[in-house]
Amino acid sequence: VNVDDEDIAEKVEEYAADREEETENLSDEISDILNESLDTDTEEVSEDVPTEDVSEETPVAEEEAPISR
Repeated sequence: VNVDDEDIAEKVEEYAADREEETENLSDEISDILNESLDTDTEEVSEDVPTEDVSEETPVAEEEAPISR
């Protein structure tokens, strides 16, 4: 089989272009999945946020302890 350098170079360039396109597509898919995951996490967290004032539940000392010297 007689294969010249130009044929090999052309095939290599086609292969590289295909791999680059595939990599970009996978990168886009990964980004979409991560963004969906972040959106889901945000929704779950926002549902858990208390709507009432939490400061009312904080105990406050009625008397200050004397400072010993």
